[in-house]
Amino acid sequence: MKIGRLTKSAVSLAIVGGILTACAAPAAPAAPAPQTEAPGAGTQAEAPAPQDVTVWRYGHAANYDNPWHLSAVYFADLVEEMSGGRLVIEIFPNNTLGGEMDLLNGIQLGTADMTNTAGSFEVFAPTAALLEAPWAFRDEEHFKMMIDGEIGQSIMQDFRAANFVPLFHNMRTPRMLTSNFPVTHPSDMVGERLRLPNVPLQMQMWAATGASPQSVALAETFMALSQGVVTMQENPFDLIYNNSFFEVQQYANLTEHVLSAIIVVVGADQFYALPADLQDIVMEAAAQAQIRADELYFQYRDHFRDRLIENGMTMNADVDRDAFRAVMLPAIQEFLEDRGLWDIYEEIVALGN
Repeated sequence: MKIGRLTKSAVSLAIVGGILTACAAPAAPAAPAPQTEAPGAGTQAEAPAPQDVTVWRYGHAANYDNPWHLSAVYFADLVEEMSGGRLVIEIFPNNTLGGEMDLLNGIQLGTADMTNTAGSFEVFAPTAALLEAPWAFRDEEHFKMMIDGEIGQSIMQDFRAANFVPLFHNMRTPRMLTSNFPVTHPSDMVGERLRLPNVPLQMQMWAATGASPQSVALAETFMALSQGVVTMQENPFDLIYNNSFFEVQQYANLTEHVLSAIIVVVGADQFYALPADLQDIVMEAAAQAQIRADELYFQYRDHFRDRLIENGMTMNADVDRDAFRAVMLPAIQEFLEDRGLWDIYEEIVALGN
């Protein structure tokens, strides 16, 4: 949207975002801090007239010390620097603009411009379910082969067809099941009320274990766990830590059932409203942000697991992953076959062989 006078919220300023990260976030591993100023700073073009400034509102669920937020700040800094201040991206972490589906709908309505999304995007593009394909990926290299290859590019084209422009992605550490007793076998799941995101594939595959899946917004999950509305949840280590689930869940059961990524998107209407040169700048900044996001993933991969251990959470490695996969796979196959995606799933698995 165009504005006559540029104003920014505290969290949208890259510098202030860095200060908040330092003040509010737990200690990060020893590593170079993310750039808060793009290469070449100090040589920017003459400041534009206020009426020439476009502001995008970028909301996401992560905390200030999460790699998602750090890559978002890096991207925003690059865009502002490379555009000479003509395009400014205000960042709103911690669901301050709403949850994922609120933001996706808001982008369509024009009340937001950017967010992070993944499997939940399947309500707009069914192939997005493959971004969180359970039991599909051997490791990070296998996942990168998929998302950077023909299959991944086809999925991104479906994002565009849904009127969103994918910019870059952040890999996620594997999803782990948390509980208040050690879970070793699918039979331990019978009757347990399991919080899940609003992702139909995950709901169906966990129901196959005998659990009772419950769709609960991430921002409401801590309260649901503390009040016994749900008894378990599953997430990557970073979100388990950032949401303080270690305070209400004793065990992280190393199921590693999903290895995935979140996609940073902007609304197509917002993107194509930009002049052609700004569109080019956004995509160039996104390419650089992808490199930074990959660096941050490996820098922080074990960081949040270690923080959970420090806060008393027990890592339960005694999990029969083969048994979980065997119980879930028929439900996964049924779900994907109904949507014409099973053959693609098998292609993804084959990439890792």
